[in-house]
Amino acid sequence: MLLINPPQNFEQKKASEGLAPPLGLFYLKAMIPQYNTKVLDLSVSENPKKTFVKVFESEEWDDAGITVLTYSLNSVQYLVKYIKQSSDMYLVAGGPHATLVPLDCLKMGFDAVVVGEGELIIADLIRKKPKGIIQGKSAENLDEIPFPARNRLENTKYGFFGSLRIPGLSTSIMTSRGCPYKCRFCGRIVKGSVRRRSVPSVIKELKKLRNQKFKNIFIADDHFITNKKWVAAFCHALKKEKLKFNFFYQTRIDNFDRTSATALREAGTQYISFGIESVNPRVLQFYNKTGNPVKWRDLVKKVLGYCNDTGIYSQASLIVGAPMETEEMFWESYNYVSESGADTINVNPLVYFVGSDIWREAVEKGVIKKNEYLTSVSDKKLCPILPERIAEICDEVFHKVARNIKKRVLLKTLRHMDGFRMRLLPVGAIEFLLWKLQYESCQRSHDALMEFGYGKRGSKQNMKR
Repeated sequence: MLLINPPQNFEQKKASEGLAPPLGLFYLKAMIPQYNTKVLDLSVSENPKKTFVKVFESEEWDDAGITVLTYSLNSVQYLVKYIKQSSDMYLVAGGPHATLVPLDCLKMGFDAVVVGEGELIIADLIRKKPKGIIQGKSAENLDEIPFPARNRLENTKYGFFGSLRIPGLSTSIMTSRGCPYKCRFCGRIVKGSVRRRSVPSVIKELKKLRNQKFKNIFIADDHFITNKKWVAAFCHALKKEKLKFNFFYQTRIDNFDRTSATALREAGTQYISFGIESVNPRVLQFYNKTGNPVKWRDLVKKVLGYCNDTGIYSQASLIVGAPMETEEMFWESYNYVSESGADTINVNPLVYFVGSDIWREAVEKGVIKKNEYLTSVSDKKLCPILPERIAEICDEVFHKVARNIKKRVLLKTLRHMDGFRMRLLPVGAIEFLLWKLQYESCQRSHDALMEFGYGKRGSKQNMKR
C-alpha cells in the first residue's frame, strides 16, 4: 500500500513543511506489517511531482491512501486525477478534511473516505475494499497502538524551522490525542476531550528513538501540558532512564507554572510555542480561549517569565482580526507579549476554518459560503481592520521581531548554554550572515518566515471547492 502525504503546493515547497514527519501515516504503516507499505512524504521533496511519478510507477500498487488537509486540496486533486487515469487501484482518503467534509473527497474520485481515526480499520480496508464513507474507530487505550513504523532514511529531511536546519536527526512523537479546550477558531477534529498515553509507553518509544540516533523530538500533541502530574512523572522518568533529547512543542499557558518550567527545561525542553492569541478580554471571550479572560494578561507575563528564568525559548502566537478587534487592540497585545519577554512573536490573520465554530456561524449568517473552507480576514473584510492593512501588520510584526530577536535570543542562549545550543550557534550565525550579506537570501528568509507563520493564510485556490 502506498501512503501519501501531499505537499501544500506542487509548484513551491512551503517553509512550514519539513518540520517533522507525517506521524499519522507511520502509525498506519505500523498496523499493517503483513503488507508491502511505503510512506511517501511529498512535502519534503524538492520536486514532488517527479518524486510521486517515480515511486508510483516503480511497482504495481494495489491500494493507496492520501492524507487530505484543507491547505492541500489542489495537490490532492492532482494526485487523485493522476492515479485514476493511470490505474484502477483502490484509493482511500483520510485526515482532517476527509473527516470534516467526506462528501467533498468522494466527489474528487476517492473510492472510500475514512471519517475519524484509521489505525483500527486499515487492515479491513485493504482486505475488503469497501466503498463510500467509512466510520473510523478511536482507540480507547493509546498504549495498545504500535509505535509509528519509522526508519532513519525517511527522517533525514526533517527538522527545519523556516530556513534554519536544526542540527541532528529529528522526528516527532505524540503523547496524547485531542484537546480539553473548545476554542471557537479551532478546526481540529477532537475538541473538549483528551486521551493520553502512559508515561512508560512514551519512555519505551523514546528509548527506541535513542537507539535510532534521533536527537530532536517534536511533540505533535495539540496541547502538550494538559496534566501537570503527568508532565512531572514524564520528566522524572526521562531523568531516571538518562534519556537526552531536545524537545519542541506547543501548549497553552493555563497549566504552565514555574515548577513545570524548571522540570521541563532540565528534561531537555528547548522551545515552546504558546497559543496566547490576544490579551484583550473581549477578543479572548469571542475566541472562547479562557474562562478567565481578565486574568489572562497576568498569566501571560508569568509564563513568559518562567521561560526566561529557565532558558526555554518561547514563542507567543497571536491572532489578528476578531470581529470587534481594532488595530489599537492588536498592537496592545503585541506590545504586551513583547515587553513580557517572548523571544519570538508569531502573528496570523484569523482564518474561518471549516469545522470551527466561527466558520459554522459565519456560514449560517451568510457571511461566507459553505464551500469556502478557508476564509482569511486578510482576504475578506470581516473585522474593523481592512484586509490590506492586516497584511501590512503581519509584515510589520515580522520586521519588529527580526530586529529584537538577535539580542534577546543570543543573550538567553549564552546564559543557558547546553550541547544543543553550542551546535546551533554556528548554524544560526551562518544563516544570519547570509541574511545580511545576500539580498536574495534575505528575501527568501523573509518570504519563508512570512509563510511559516507571519501572515500565513490559505491560498485563494484552496478557499473554495
